[in-house]
Amino acid sequence: MKQLILLLFLNISIFALEIDEFASHLDYQRDYNTALALAKTKNKPLMLVVGTDYCPWCRKFERKTLKYSTVAIIINKEFIAIVVDKNKDKGSYPSKYSSPITPAVFFINPKDSSTIGKSVGYIRKKDYVEKLESILFLFSKEGR
Repeated sequence: MKQLILLLFLNISIFALEIDEFASHLDYQRDYNTALALAKTKNKPLMLVVGTDYCPWCRKFERKTLKYSTVAIIINKEFIAIVVDKNKDKGSYPSKYSSPITPAVFFINPKDSSTIGKSVGYIRKKDYVEKLESILFLFSKEGR
């Protein structure tokens, strides 16, 4: 039993490092208020990625989609991205951006914190490029 608890604690600790490393590697923010202020200043939509430490689809989404060069370039150029853990970071971002399914990504207008769009679950890189383009189109229609 002690070994199981130790293994669980080790797994959770590793994810905490992984999410910070992922955020650092892709230049994602980890603090919601900082990210929102930056999005307002740069007049870019906020992209809030919500995941969990126990979610294999979150890891696949990060590894296969968000790290893909075309997707990463679009996100870094056109969005202010933030990644949070649904459980560990609870309370550090608005609860309205919560989802029973992870990964969940909320695209937020920084002017009024309204949701421009949302994606839930793993999405392939080609489809995600289309999603990002549609969000940018909607953001521009809202009077960017």
